[in-house]
Amino acid sequence: MLVAAWGGEASSRVVNWLAVLTLVLAGVALSTSLANGPVAFDGLVRADAFSAFAKGMIYAAAAAAILLAPCYFQTDGRERPEYTVLILFSAIGMGMMVSAGDLLTLYVGLEMQKRMIDMQMQGVEVARDMVEAAQKQVQTGMAAHQAGEAGMKAMKSWMNLWGVRG
Repeated sequence: MLVAAWGGEASSRVVNWLAVLTLVLAGVALSTSLANGPVAFDGLVRADAFSAFAKGMIYAAAAAAILLAPCYFQTDGRERPEYTVLILFSAIGMGMMVSAGDLLTLYVGLEMQKRMIDMQMQGVEVARDMVEAAQKQVQTGMAAHQAGEAGMKAMKSWMNLWGVRG
């Protein structure tokens, strides 16, 4: 997250690869003996075979999303490292939800994921507002063009009425 903050948009590729490396290391850590069986925080977090499998699938999907995102974002020049950080925090939230042994832990994981989705949706809403503003500008331009054509037609009619050839 600090690399993304200090590096700016130029650090996007580095942040992407660091995030994928982090997810791979987290996936490898799932295969250790510590990931199969212990209970932490008095039963709030449980690690069993199902949660290890589900986390592995979550981390693989998050890595795929991080690796495929630059192709999409480069088309319109919006490639930024913040997206990768949001994906990482969403993966952490999903991992917490999978390992939840109590409703409180499930809620914390859900909130962590919800915050990241809210931040992503703010970007979508800004883009939607920009598209709506562009559509209004196009409509205004078309209306101005039509008004100009109507004015020219009225001018020609007035000139023809008074016998002026144009």
